[in-house]
Amino acid sequence: MKMLEDLLKDDVYYVTPACKEEKQKKLLRDGFARAGVAMNSNWKPVSISFKNTDQAINDIQKALEESE
Repeated sequence: MKMLEDLLKDDVYYVTPACKEEKQKKLLRDGFARAGVAMNSNWKPVSISFKNTDQAINDIQKALEESE
């Protein structure tokens, strides 16, 4: 969590393609809290579990487009 605290910045939108969204939230929430960065406005989890490469890339691209 210390690493996240050092890396997270309030003016950046984070997209994290990984496991289920609920699991990502549990793993990352303390780091966001310690850095003082709001997860609800600065973070978009993308579940890529059980997806092929094309599906995962499509979901990541959608998340990036939503951040603009």
